[in-house]
Amino acid sequence: PIFTPVESMAPAIEWVSRLNPLRYLIQVIRDILLKGNGWSAIRGDMAVLGAIALGLLSVSSLSFRRLIRR
Repeated sequence: PIFTPVESMAPAIEWVSRLNPLRYLIQVIRDILLKGNGWSAIRGDMAVLGAIALGLLSVSSLSFRRLIRR
């Protein structure tokens, strides 16, 4: 997603790129720095990044608890 726009990727690769948080971070950076957009333009991407972070934090917390109990 850094050099190639997501819209020009093959549908299967575009779907896989939705799992990569870097895609959303780069989009936020582009929107802010290049386009000069504000919070309303990046709200959706930030929500996805927050959801990914929450999911990874939950999985890592559960994994750590299981490790401590051994």
